[in-house]
Amino acid sequence: MSSEPSEAAPHVLLLIANDVTADTRVLKYAASLSSFGLRVTVLGITAEKERSESVVGGARVIREPVPWRIRDYHRRRGLRGLLGRARPGYASRDDATVAKLEHALRTRELRAERGRLLVAEDQGRTIEGRAAQIGRLRRALWWRYLKVRRFWIYVREGLLNRRLRRHSKLRGQAREVLLSFYVALPFLARWRRVVPEIEDYEACLGWIVDELRPDLIHPHDVYLIGVAERAVARARLEGRRIPWVYDAREYVRGLAIPPARIVAAYRDLERESIRGADRVITVSEPIAAELQRAHRLPRKPDLVLNAPVIGELDEARHVEGAPSVRAAAGLPDGVPLLLYSGGLAHPRGVHTVVEALPKLPGVHLAVVSRGVSSYTVHLERLAAKLEVSDRMHLVPFVDPDQVVAYLTSATIGVIPLLHAGNHDWALTNKFFEYAQAGLPILTSDTEVQEELVRKHGIGDVFVAGDPESCAAAVTRMLADLPRLRRPLLEDVALMHEFSWDAQAEVLHEVYSDLLGPLPDQAPGFLRRRVTSLTEIGGHVPASAVAEGRIVLGVGPTNSAGQGWAWAKALQSRCPEVETEVFTLGKISAFVFPTDVRIAPEDWRASDWQLRQVDRVRRRYSHVLLESGLGIFGTLNGGYTQGDLDQLRIAGIKAAVVFHGSEVRSPRIHRELEATSPFRDTSWDLAQKLQVNVDRNLAMAAAFDGPVYVSTPDQLDYVPNGTWLPVVVDLDLWSPGKPVLERERPVLVHVPSSPRLKGSDVFDPIGRRLHDAGLVEYRRAENVPVDEMPALVRDADIMFDQFGLGLYGVQACQAMATERLVLSYVGDRLRAKVPAEIPIVEVTPQTLEARLRELLADRDAARAQAAKGREFVGRFHDGTLAAEVLAEFVGAETTVSRTGTRS
Repeated sequence: MSSEPSEAAPHVLLLIANDVTADTRVLKYAASLSSFGLRVTVLGITAEKERSESVVGGARVIREPVPWRIRDYHRRRGLRGLLGRARPGYASRDDATVAKLEHALRTRELRAERGRLLVAEDQGRTIEGRAAQIGRLRRALWWRYLKVRRFWIYVREGLLNRRLRRHSKLRGQAREVLLSFYVALPFLARWRRVVPEIEDYEACLGWIVDELRPDLIHPHDVYLIGVAERAVARARLEGRRIPWVYDAREYVRGLAIPPARIVAAYRDLERESIRGADRVITVSEPIAAELQRAHRLPRKPDLVLNAPVIGELDEARHVEGAPSVRAAAGLPDGVPLLLYSGGLAHPRGVHTVVEALPKLPGVHLAVVSRGVSSYTVHLERLAAKLEVSDRMHLVPFVDPDQVVAYLTSATIGVIPLLHAGNHDWALTNKFFEYAQAGLPILTSDTEVQEELVRKHGIGDVFVAGDPESCAAAVTRMLADLPRLRRPLLEDVALMHEFSWDAQAEVLHEVYSDLLGPLPDQAPGFLRRRVTSLTEIGGHVPASAVAEGRIVLGVGPTNSAGQGWAWAKALQSRCPEVETEVFTLGKISAFVFPTDVRIAPEDWRASDWQLRQVDRVRRRYSHVLLESGLGIFGTLNGGYTQGDLDQLRIAGIKAAVVFHGSEVRSPRIHRELEATSPFRDTSWDLAQKLQVNVDRNLAMAAAFDGPVYVSTPDQLDYVPNGTWLPVVVDLDLWSPGKPVLERERPVLVHVPSSPRLKGSDVFDPIGRRLHDAGLVEYRRAENVPVDEMPALVRDADIMFDQFGLGLYGVQACQAMATERLVLSYVGDRLRAKVPAEIPIVEVTPQTLEARLRELLADRDAARAQAAKGREFVGRFHDGTLAAEVLAEFVGAETTVSRTGTRS
């Protein structure tokens, strides 16, 4: 199957009233439908001012800004009708514009009525007899009303600034009476009056739907069901028959929206359109039964559960390189850890678990949180009041494809929902995520989840909102963990049922019924992750391993071009070795040379991943995986650990290499270096880096193959690592003119990350010396790679960084051109390198004085600069790196270089 569906493939339009990016259900739909060979477009909304488009999972994603004209008009105006603000003219020009817009929408909707009748006939729901007569009469009356209404709109627009007196007291009392009727009799609420923003959706998105001309429309949630139904009716008037599918992701009557009239209005919207849907999909059996009963549906809705993409427990449990909630909470193995992952609000009941902690000595609770909110503040205050703050931990969210692996290190997954809204019928994302992560599930006594937990013996139940019942259930589970885990570990059929693969099979059946035969569904995760790679294509093609050839693949980050440099250094010194560098485009493919560029959308596409498995098995005998990432895209989670089993089965030997920030732990670095930029613990980047670092360090510690680091300082964090020196092309980085011959030397600073490099400290010093006429200070960023050699050669002095305690690629390039390099290297790193590092040591306190000394004694400074090229030739010309990699691949090196190491 090709990664790009053909133009002749059926075009499916998914509608959603959000910005798509955080809606994992829609994204899973899009990826699955694309894998069926369909052309998929996702149409959502955005809070930005301009439309945006992207490609996600093989689907085109459009995010359209919605001008909330109708909603805001009704908010300004209050209740409409006789109890509203009686006035002959409109209050503002905007009110007149909205009135015209509403009239146009009513007219457009009435025109679609005829199309609705044709759609009903197509579905065998022909309306005859008295009902047909009443329908014709109603439409005729509506046409006459709209004509009168149009005239009245223009009259009121002419009387724009004339108003009658407001009878505020009477109007307020009447409004309260009417609201009480809405609460007592919610069916009186009509969606056009109560939730007018729905018409904003129609006004904004309806024309886009028509323009896209899809072959099937699939609205998610109730909000856009009317947009879909009316678009289908309009298309029928043009002679096009479009099937549509309604994804009822929640039971509308159970929406946790406080005013009953709003809930009733959404129910009115659903009731108006749902019977026109060709198929209905929902998320649990009770909701399906109730939808069929309440709306008299001819067919029971299909079930597509909120299951995660990862479909095999063993994979998730062994992705040791993935982020870990236990590490994020700072807890060692063996400490009982309860986990809550999901949205945070009072009805979710997490406070019940916090209240249970005093009765559970030694037990900790991790709460996955997107950040500070009123509810997280409440939880922290509650924990402090109960003196359990040290046992409640707020841990960060991770990307959707990392969630299952992130959760595996916990002991028990908790779903403490209160009895509110849809909760009794809910089958939440977290239920399946916990199950796939191998976590026994503790749920409150909400109907559906209680039934599943008891049926499969995978957890326990407590009374919603009761801390004592919760504590008792936790105690029972901790005493019986092996039995509760057994089904999650051993029942492959159950895990498949709880995976997205099983849900994709339902989608395949639904879409095949509506669009005709589709290509076979792309193999599911359970079928992809088989014990052999030799079945792809139905034959065993020739491979480098079988033929005894040495072919090294390096990727996928190619940071600073080092993946390419290492590969070519090895290939030039080991003639029998072939190399290939593959680079994920979003990181550096647009800058540094590479053999294979991988588009981000391919990295996430199942069809590309399957071809990549086949290609890697045939092409490589060895792989060097960079920065903790894998080689098969997101097929097995996206990280090194997830791909190792498939590489071992194929006989491919793997090694890993780290470039720096992915293993340089901010937590450890701030203890080792007094000038560490990570001492600011509130820095967002430091917090994000720590999560990534913890994942990679755990993977490196468990990995039984070679672990390399590109700079010696990383050995402080990766004790089982081996130095794989960065490589500099000495021909490209040739010496410039002798330094410090100009009266006013050029001082250059090109930081890759200004805050990490200490630019905020260095810049004022550089500018001060510039203003004093001692140097010419040049500060540059984002310099194209091919322009860097000339920039560096024209410098006299290069400043690298403060605080990190290392030297990297840029410092080596400057030394190769015999520039004078100033940086903070540190005694710990200098002790690790068996030679003098010709970098002038500086700190924020000594930099200015040291610069003045160098300018005063230029002969000594030139002598120091001249040592740089010899040092780079000894350690960084590629020979030492080639020797390290040759040992990994089992090859002999042929040394040919200029340098002192033989």
